Amino acid sequence: GTVLTVNFEEWASGDYILFFIGTVCFLIMLSMQKHFLGQNTRANSILAPRSWSFKESTKRLITALLVTAVVAGVHTVIPRDFFYNNAIDRFISRLTGTSNLEDSIGYIEFSIAEAGFYPLENRLGGPVNPSNELFMYVNTGPQSFYVRGSVFREYTGTDWIQDSMEQNWLLNHPRNSNIQARIMGLTVDGLDETDDFREPSMPLINQDYTLTPVAEQQVIFNGGRIDSITGAGSQDEIFAYFNPSGTLYADRTVPAEGYLVEGQIFQTKAIHNAEKLQNFLLGLGPMPGELILDTTDHTLWTNLHNSNYLLNFIRDNEPVLYKIISDNSLSVAGKALSLREWVAANMTYRLDVSVPPIDKDFVQHVLETKEGYCTYSATLLTALCRLADIPARYVEGFVIPADAAAEYTPTARAIDGNSAHAWTEIFLDEIGWLPIDGTPSADLDRITGQDQLPEPTPSPIPTEEPEKTESLPTEPEYPEDPAEQEPGDTPLSEEDEPGGFSRFLKSLGQILLFILKLLLAVLPITLYLYWRIRIYRQRHNPDWLHSHFADKTAEMLIAIRQDLEQIWGLQGILQEPGQTLYQWFTAAGQESDEFWHAVEMIEEAIYSVDMGELSEEEWRSLMIFYSREEEHLKDNIPKIKWLFSRFLWSSKHPL
Repeated sequence: GTVLTVNFEEWASGDYILFFIGTVCFLIMLSMQKHFLGQNTRANSILAPRSWSFKESTKRLITALLVTAVVAGVHTVIPRDFFYNNAIDRFISRLTGTSNLEDSIGYIEFSIAEAGFYPLENRLGGPVNPSNELFMYVNTGPQSFYVRGSVFREYTGTDWIQDSMEQNWLLNHPRNSNIQARIMGLTVDGLDETDDFREPSMPLINQDYTLTPVAEQQVIFNGGRIDSITGAGSQDEIFAYFNPSGTLYADRTVPAEGYLVEGQIFQTKAIHNAEKLQNFLLGLGPMPGELILDTTDHTLWTNLHNSNYLLNFIRDNEPVLYKIISDNSLSVAGKALSLREWVAANMTYRLDVSVPPIDKDFVQHVLETKEGYCTYSATLLTALCRLADIPARYVEGFVIPADAAAEYTPTARAIDGNSAHAWTEIFLDEIGWLPIDGTPSADLDRITGQDQLPEPTPSPIPTEEPEKTESLPTEPEYPEDPAEQEPGDTPLSEEDEPGGFSRFLKSLGQILLFILKLLLAVLPITLYLYWRIRIYRQRHNPDWLHSHFADKTAEMLIAIRQDLEQIWGLQGILQEPGQTLYQWFTAAGQESDEFWHAVEMIEEAIYSVDMGELSEEEWRSLMIFYSREEEHLKDNIPKIKWLFSRFLWSSKHPL
């Protein structure tokens, strides 16, 4: 009866099969050992037979089967977490960098179905009425940003399948840095902490946020790149694990106090601007090979159900869209943004859509109707990116709306089902995964709260008093009372005119006034020249660099790398798309011992999590290389170009 309580699926699982085979092997080896021992005795027993036979082997098989049945039976009676110890599991997880979340303690999945966006339950589409139920409070700055909840890789034609946590890695564990870079992304050094939240210029900025859950949650909402996750009040570290798709779960239910995420957030409005994104990517350069998707991962994230059929459908029905997909002259980022623009321009945002046919691919249905809400545009954009061989994934989470009141002091926003959203993330070799959104522009501004932002309050401009016009006199005018006249208004008689010395002083005053006006006119130019001379000198001043970048070695090296980009750019040497930092430096710089040391240090600054201080020899080598490239620029470009493009004017200098 105990054996029958174990279902066939469990019996067929690899654990039981391996246990059975191992038990058989163990018993046979034990009995064989006893068999050899039995040759030296006159007695015969089950465990030490003097002769070996098929019957003896059968006994061992039956014994192994009974032992396996007992173990399986006990497994059905005793709870799976009967011997589970949370403290031990957490300790081991810290050491190994992984946790058996699914089998040990389970986890609470997240989906925007909780907000009412899956009316058909097991497939995409259908009319929706977003829930007004409150999910959480988010305290942060004025920017609008997306917080990723669940990430989906597999598309079935009618639905997205969420990966389990059977395979997982501990966030920010040293052993997981490479896999984390490929799945979650790493923080970028040298970013600004503030930006114009009305018209952001940086795709990624430093921004912390505090999230306080209303209902029970275990998912960790991620706004971009994470440095640390701690309890909002206790400051205790919260350990979170990510699966192969990028969904992030805490190893226990999120505490009621919530959590503080320190790190960086993406600004989709800046990402959607091709020029701003391109400038940002050029400043980063491609990541090392071990941090980008390999061929297998690339195939996983570009694989699409019904891809050939959908591509033929687009070619026959949407020639403009097909041209974008097949245009190999575009960069990965450029093509992805072109696809996003097509989706945003051609989709109509509607919640009251019809139910899609169950026998038709959902992407085809969206292409035919060109209407729907976030899951429609996100599914379509993700599919189009994959058809264009761009790694893409479907993401569900929430949009934190912009709040102008948080410009100076962070504010708390109440997030309910109306803020639930779906979007697309693409993988770029320079930065990893970043979000793009195919929602139509006007609706996207409404969702992100950009349409509610007041214009900046202009400084008050003093109004000019209207000129007083004198009315025509009706009576003869009489001289004013001398006491009411201003002293300077009294006309001088000839005998009161100033003499020679007085005229000299008057002329001198006019000359001095002219000189003062001239000095005031040239003062900005003088100050500008002084500022440019100071900048030009301090770029290569070790004392200034030491002081300005105290305990920020990586930030300093990244700034030098950005300045080298300007130096070499003036010589016509630009970092090409797909060109590594090593290849770019080799093509641009003058090779020497100092050159190779500089390459190593800058690569470490960009990709190392925690870079130490430079030694005295490293400082000397870096300064020699940096100064040599500056002198080489001055000697190898026309003086006029150097004067106006490097000395008097240049792009915003990183140092």
